[in-house]
Amino acid sequence: MSTKQYTKGEKRRNQILKIAREQLIKGGYEQFVIRDIAAQAGMRLGNLQYYFATRDDLLEAVICAEAQTDLVRIHALEKKHHQPEMLLKSLCLTMLEKWQGEGCKIFTLMSFLATVNPTFAQLYTDIYNRFYAAIIPLLKDLNPGQEELTYRNKAMLITALIDGGAGQVSTDKQFAEMLAEQAVKIAF
Repeated sequence: MSTKQYTKGEKRRNQILKIAREQLIKGGYEQFVIRDIAAQAGMRLGNLQYYFATRDDLLEAVICAEAQTDLVRIHALEKKHHQPEMLLKSLCLTMLEKWQGEGCKIFTLMSFLATVNPTFAQLYTDIYNRFYAAIIPLLKDLNPGQEELTYRNKAMLITALIDGGAGQVSTDKQFAEMLAEQAVKIAF
């Protein structure tokens, strides 16, 4: 349980983000309308725009919050697993499951928007770079003494493996385990 105390503004911002995420998951990009999100939050549009001036600003905040939950999960796994190989497998299985769920809709939209909008292209790059940075220390533990570029490339390959696995129509436990085993092979 978190002991962090939130200000009234932070609570309101988090409430808006929660409602916006739900709207994005449920209705998709087409129904991601800030006027509707403001109404669901019980506020006027102008008040919502105090927190998020535009639809893109709100969407960017939802995507960033979703990415942050991934990093939090990775750090929680680090505390749980003390053997690097088990940690990497668990990371793969956890992210695969999450990215096949609701998060898939959010990151798929980010990927699409990155192809047509420079702001989202930069966001895409930033989020993936943070993910790689979270994986690289683990790769260094598994196989010390390699060059930084090698670690980065391996982090990118593992991430691509998870991304691709999450994009499969259906995956079973055996497939997920095989994916995690391949990630470990990449690490070495």
